[in-house]
Amino acid sequence: MKKLYQFNKLIYKGNVDRDFFLFCCKKEKKLYVYILLHILYSLLSLFSLKAEISKKKNYHKYLKKVKNIALIVEEFRETHQRKIDPWYLNEYSPSNTIITTTPELIVKPFLTKEHVIAPKLNQEYEIDFTSYTNENNDNYNEAYYSSFKNVNLVESKNIFM
Repeated sequence: MKKLYQFNKLIYKGNVDRDFFLFCCKKEKKLYVYILLHILYSLLSLFSLKAEISKKKNYHKYLKKVKNIALIVEEFRETHQRKIDPWYLNEYSPSNTIITTTPELIVKPFLTKEHVIAPKLNQEYEIDFTSYTNENNDNYNEAYYSSFKNVNLVESKNIFM
């Protein structure tokens, strides 16, 4: 049976975006300045959907300042693997589909065989929303995000056909 899971707060106990950002800040102290930018975007997003989308799109721009991202991602996976909820290890199946708003670059090392629906980052480390809004595969007619604001708003049709 095909199963669809949300990564943040369900499989990964916590917020992987925040944890990864703080992990990078510990490695590169100059990244702490991005906290102010994240706070500003968060405040503006309370008043505007356009600001909310901009916040999601630009959140990972701090990665421009990170040296050897592949190594940092692997270190992060090794130190944060314990945050994968044990119940998921019992429910694991290569046929599972995992959805997340966190970029694939950060999530994929935790999920090696599952199908992952996650955004990709462009060269500027901005989220490319078009990379996952109409994700399809042979077993799913449609599985896509109906809102950039909340990953819980998932529209699925004919998911178990």
